[in-house]
Amino acid sequence: MKKLNNIALIILFTVAASFSASAQNKLKVSFRYFMFNNKIPYLTIQTKTKVDGKLLAVSGVAMNVYMDEESPKNIIAKVTTNLTGDAVAVIPKELKQLWDSSPKHKFIAVSAATKENEESNSEMEITKAKILIDTLRDGDVKNIAVTVLELKDNNWVAVKDVEAKAGVCRHASVLTVGKEQTYTTDSTGKFLAEFKREALPGDENGNIKIVAKVEDNDAYGNLIIEKTVPWGIKIDKPNDFEKRSLFSTRFRTPVWLLFMAYTVIGIVWGVLIYLIVVIVKVMKIGFNTKD
Repeated sequence: MKKLNNIALIILFTVAASFSASAQNKLKVSFRYFMFNNKIPYLTIQTKTKVDGKLLAVSGVAMNVYMDEESPKNIIAKVTTNLTGDAVAVIPKELKQLWDSSPKHKFIAVSAATKENEESNSEMEITKAKILIDTLRDGDVKNIAVTVLELKDNNWVAVKDVEAKAGVCRHASVLTVGKEQTYTTDSTGKFLAEFKREALPGDENGNIKIVAKVEDNDAYGNLIIEKTVPWGIKIDKPNDFEKRSLFSTRFRTPVWLLFMAYTVIGIVWGVLIYLIVVIVKVMKIGFNTKD
């Protein structure tokens, strides 16, 4: 009987453990690699989990991000995902020697198991690359020249058949320079994009910012570069600092607003003075009546 009880307990614990494990969510961790203006590279990490057939962002996930191998000396950062399930890890200067040692690197994100989520271990490999941007003129025709290079045997070599974009920075978006949405590099790693966006407003000097980028490439990630060129229309922005407006200092308040404010103040004080005069008269009448 005792033996049967022990077997029953073992089965019960096994079922409970399997139920607990199945209750944990399986994390889906995705990487994105960015190199902006060929300077410090960084990673964005996103965590999601499937609930009722839908992928939902997971916040508060703590992860260690490594370069090449899971080792304390190779750690890039310790990050925690925000409300949208995102985190950013910038490659620190302490890993510059390791970064310079190879044209390819593997990035690893490791998160420990919690009550809600399973342990996760995700990897991504990137080949070091860079993107160059220049301008060319052929008479009245303006062209943007873009070159994509990858590091191979300590040399930068041209890469063909890389899909890229060329555009103009406009506030929070990028406007294409022509009809083409994307371009593909040739055998020299280059492509030309004709600039057809005439009469674009620029800054006070007529400057606009052109941009070229490779997006979510399997080998190179995201490469972005910007350049300022005088291809816009000079916009003379009026200086309203000395003018009276609602957003000026107290000494440049609009006249109509001053009139309204002082009128209201005058009316309030007039009413108070009138009440005081009336009260004084009433008190005098009361004293005279007593006499």
